[in-house]
Amino acid sequence: MSLLGEPGVILPDGSGPRLGAKALALLAYVVLEGDRLRRRSVGELLWPDSEEGRARDNLRLTLHRLRRQLSVADGGWLAVDRDHVGVRRDQRELTVDVHDLLAGRLDVGAIGALTNIAPEGCPEYAAWWSMWAERVRAAAIAQLSEAAGNALAAGDPVRAAALGRRLLDLDELAEVGHAVLVRASLARGDREEALRLATRCTTVFRDRLGVEPPVGITSLVDLRPDSAKGELGNRGQPLATRPLPTPLTPFTGRVTEIATLTAAIEARTTRLMSLIGPGGTGKTRLALEVARRTARLFDEGAAMVHLDRLRRASQIPAAIGAALGWDGVDMAANPLVDLCRRLAEREVLIVADNVEHLLPDDAAAILSTITRRCPWVVVLSTTRRRLDVAGEDVHALTGLAYPAKVVPDLERYDAVKLLVDRLHRVDKRVRLEPDTAG
Repeated sequence: MSLLGEPGVILPDGSGPRLGAKALALLAYVVLEGDRLRRRSVGELLWPDSEEGRARDNLRLTLHRLRRQLSVADGGWLAVDRDHVGVRRDQRELTVDVHDLLAGRLDVGAIGALTNIAPEGCPEYAAWWSMWAERVRAAAIAQLSEAAGNALAAGDPVRAAALGRRLLDLDELAEVGHAVLVRASLARGDREEALRLATRCTTVFRDRLGVEPPVGITSLVDLRPDSAKGELGNRGQPLATRPLPTPLTPFTGRVTEIATLTAAIEARTTRLMSLIGPGGTGKTRLALEVARRTARLFDEGAAMVHLDRLRRASQIPAAIGAALGWDGVDMAANPLVDLCRRLAEREVLIVADNVEHLLPDDAAAILSTITRRCPWVVVLSTTRRRLDVAGEDVHALTGLAYPAKVVPDLERYDAVKLLVDRLHRVDKRVRLEPDTAG
């Protein structure tokens, strides 16, 4: 089933049945939302102005027509009983491009946006569809951004520019799309085109939002006024940032969380982000993966700052300075002022790992001050408690998804994937088979 771009269903024989608006909306809801949905709730969603009995009859008729149209493809994946409707996800016959996108396995060429299929007069369905559209948009931007960055790194500015244009087709205000186009033009040696694109970005942000464009783009071609150039002209030597840690095992799961965090960093809608959750939920590993994927968006990359061994929040500026390769921050009369002075003209992502034990000692105020005084710096903190400061963008993290019981297709659950990977590293005979899954 395709929901990206032109929505529809492709049957095994290559045909594509024409589905009515309600049938298409029903099928999309079922395949995206869950295995067993109450028929009464689905009826109320799609026929909100009808009496319960009439909505039930409309749903029954629509299901009948839908199953008849999908008879060639329905190998048992469309599950309907007296009280519920849903899909059996263990059936190989059913594939959904949105699922593939969110799982990170959709070909880059097929990535796109959701087309609005909400039927008229169904406000709750429209709100539900808008939620999915935003989720898909964030994942699409994150994956196209990564592909564009890889193209630039591989010396292929033509492909990078094509991906940049697709990013702007998804969202004209996607900062990363504008940045990719400017960087691709510079990589081709076309500074005039880069200036034109940066100027266009400036116009878009001023006209649409009434704000100045992100400094990360204008700084690429230096569109600042002459007075500003005089103040910011010399950044000094490049940072000697410590390389990001390299984990010994591959990162597993968290596709949605990575897409959301990456999109937020790319858009620079906030520059103080908190990844919160109980101990052991993988906050540090997720923050490191996000930093690895987004470091290319910053002139001077990303730095990981481990705060777990610090005893006082006042030591945070020196710890950040050391991670960026600066000596002497701790010797300054006011280390925070000295760090902000050095960072004022730098564009870098700082991961402040394990903040929670320093929160009673004004750690939140220190991180907030850094982002307020250093306009090109983004801080991503990991903590068990939110910072509770103005401008904080909170992202709550829970454990990896796992099934409540043994079900077919266990490998679609992140927790199962992680467990099998770790067990296989100890014993190569370990396999996820039906007789061992329990």
